[in-house]
Amino acid sequence: MSNKNKEPTQLWLKEGATVVDNGREYVIVALADLNLVLAKEVASGEKVLLRIGDLGPPRKIGTPENTPTPKPDLWEISDEEWRVAEERRRQIAPLLGNPVYQHSGAKADKIAAEACVSRATVYRWVAAFRETGLLSSLLPSLSARGGKGKGRLPAEVDAIIMDCIENFHDTEQNRSIAKTVEEIRRRCSNANLRLPALNTIRIRIDQSNGRERVKSRKGEAAAHDQFDPIKGVIPDADWPLALVQIDHTLLPVIIVDDVHRKSIRRAWITLAIDVYSRVCLGMYLTLDAPSAMSAGMCISHAIMPKDQWISRLGLTTAAADWPYWGCSFAR
Repeated sequence: MSNKNKEPTQLWLKEGATVVDNGREYVIVALADLNLVLAKEVASGEKVLLRIGDLGPPRKIGTPENTPTPKPDLWEISDEEWRVAEERRRQIAPLLGNPVYQHSGAKADKIAAEACVSRATVYRWVAAFRETGLLSSLLPSLSARGGKGKGRLPAEVDAIIMDCIENFHDTEQNRSIAKTVEEIRRRCSNANLRLPALNTIRIRIDQSNGRERVKSRKGEAAAHDQFDPIKGVIPDADWPLALVQIDHTLLPVIIVDDVHRKSIRRAWITLAIDVYSRVCLGMYLTLDAPSAMSAGMCISHAIMPKDQWISRLGLTTAAADWPYWGCSFAR
């Protein structure tokens, strides 16, 4: 059999080389690591982070999925900004009918020259308008906003940070933040990108899901102990008022004389808690030590409606509503 029509078996990974991933054609922009490259899709110009050896799906470079897009206050938008958005909509109209940007490089360059921006900016306008279908997505004030909810890092640096946190920091090796920062800055340096600050990386780590991070680094047992509530089981507490527990607590409050401001003693509170719903049904506050009287007064308060009691305190039901009462537990 002739080898003339066989596809090449060697892949040269260098800047400018053409590669294919998931049926899409990319051009390598920079080598970020031994198994990571930054590449640009030929059809759309979109940049992605690809794994050498197809260890996983490519990570799209752009606004992170967990980063909310700031919502503009349309009442504050000036007429001039609306005119700019309308002009941008007119300029990108020739590209909106082409879903994959194929053979649109010349059109994009023409639009970019007319608008005095780069081709990448034109593609961002098109992507923003396609995603929302709203003219407000092209407002200059929206695209220029920064601060909370919008990253200031280049998209390539942001992609390297998120990938390194996921696959280097959040692993069973339990690497420190210092090691993660060093690795991120090494990858960015290899790709000739701006090195992110330590605080920026710390913020990204803090923003990630705490439980999932502990699970990846220390295992499910450690994540359960640190984040999951300890749920006990009490038999026969299957509906409201099936079982009510009463307990006494010495409050960290010292009652003083209203004339001489001398200490009298700490107060005791008795609470009646419905086990099923965890609702407080009644209470009793006193200076006396716990006794049958305290329990009885708390039961009485739990059984009776609270409207008159709240009114005697000078409160209104609208300001302090306590619609819980009942006596099934007293049988």
